[in-house]
Amino acid sequence: MCTLSVIVPTYNRAHFLEKCLEALVPQIRAAGKRAELIILDNASADHTQAVTEPYANGDQIRYVRHAENFGVIYNISIGPREFANGKYVWILGDHNLIMPNALERIINELDSHPKLELFYTNFRCAIYPDQWPDSCPKGFYGDFDYLGNHRTETQIVPKWGDLLDAKSGFCTQLYAQIVRTKIWSDYWIDRPIPETFRCGLSTYPHTWMLAETSFDKPARFLHEPALTIFNGAQHWGDPTNRLNVLLYGFSDLAKLFKRKGFSEERFGSAVQYTRWRVNKLMKSSFQVSGKTDWILFTRSSYIAAKRCPWALSGILATLFWNSPNPILRAMRKVYLQAQKASVYLFKNCRPARWLRKLRES
Repeated sequence: MCTLSVIVPTYNRAHFLEKCLEALVPQIRAAGKRAELIILDNASADHTQAVTEPYANGDQIRYVRHAENFGVIYNISIGPREFANGKYVWILGDHNLIMPNALERIINELDSHPKLELFYTNFRCAIYPDQWPDSCPKGFYGDFDYLGNHRTETQIVPKWGDLLDAKSGFCTQLYAQIVRTKIWSDYWIDRPIPETFRCGLSTYPHTWMLAETSFDKPARFLHEPALTIFNGAQHWGDPTNRLNVLLYGFSDLAKLFKRKGFSEERFGSAVQYTRWRVNKLMKSSFQVSGKTDWILFTRSSYIAAKRCPWALSGILATLFWNSPNPILRAMRKVYLQAQKASVYLFKNCRPARWLRKLRES
């Protein structure tokens, strides 16, 4: 058994996978018997197989192609269950670029803390395509936008659940979690896989699994980033999928956190995080298209009313204040003028000042 199984699920993203392997494979080879790489191809129709051929040797680096596309959640869950030989599993996206020498550093951490089952590594966030590299042999150390996690030192936290906060996205990053293989394999045995992006389990399978099995277990946070992720390169990046991720997936996840022991304050921060993300997405759709996507708005309002009512008021407010629709623009002007008139009449005009003085005296 090796120390670490690195798994890269992919589907029709050969242009991303090529750079991912360019950065990762030299470090896998340098690790020798301490690491293995498994590339899981969900029946891609592009040249994914050709990209893997120079690297896959059937032993330390394996390429597994499914006969058909079984869906992203299946492709994520089957790796640790069916193919991983390592004590730990690290699942990377095909647009994630590992940093130079990061794999050796990660393996040394795992070997130094053999009793721990959970590790969480920091990461850098870059912008695709602006900061996507032309090449990255042995790792990527180019420009990035911001650091993914705000914690400032490597440490063992008493409970994995202590890592969950809005600043870090509530540990929803698959690529940041390095987990004992047995947790993965035991959890996914005979577990039905729901439709993608329709519940917490089918949106954040890793975070859901850890919340259910390991919420109170200790974990080691690794402050030094091990990889760079590229915002804008995610396969679920279109507005409809992103709304499903938030309104179905994250709302379910927040409720699970509450059942596992989140205080009202921490649950409230998860609610605010959902509102902020949804509002940001709605604003972005207005800015990009220059018009109101009524289908997107109606659908998001319907889902929010059913699954997370706390997001509905934010959606309506975002529509009112940001939509370029001429009727709503006119309503905003009327509202602002009425607000100014109200402030003047009840606060700033001379009779209002006299009344305040009378009350004070």
